[in-house]
Amino acid sequence: MSLNEADFTLHLAQGETHFVAGEYEAALSAYATASSLAPLETAPLAGLALTYHALGQVTQARRVWKVLLSRDSRYLTLRWLRTELHWPDALLAEAKKLIDIV
Repeated sequence: MSLNEADFTLHLAQGETHFVAGEYEAALSAYATASSLAPLETAPLAGLALTYHALGQVTQARRVWKVLLSRDSRYLTLRWLRTELHWPDALLAEAKKLIDIV
């Protein structure tokens, strides 16, 4: 694993940890860093969208979510998010809210 891959994985995990803890500003920062390290990866985009939504920034959340869906429409399927990505309940609950308005 290269340094960038390790950094990417670390920041993605930190984003999830902060999100689950309700530390949305810290989650946003971690997801943004992960996205800058791997701009073509969808996972940090999902994290950004969910975090924007949790912060009440609905317009920004919808914009990022639509970009995400243009890359991978499976993010519309909660079962896939649960079984394939192993998202914790906090992420799944926020994803459901966002899916319902997109």
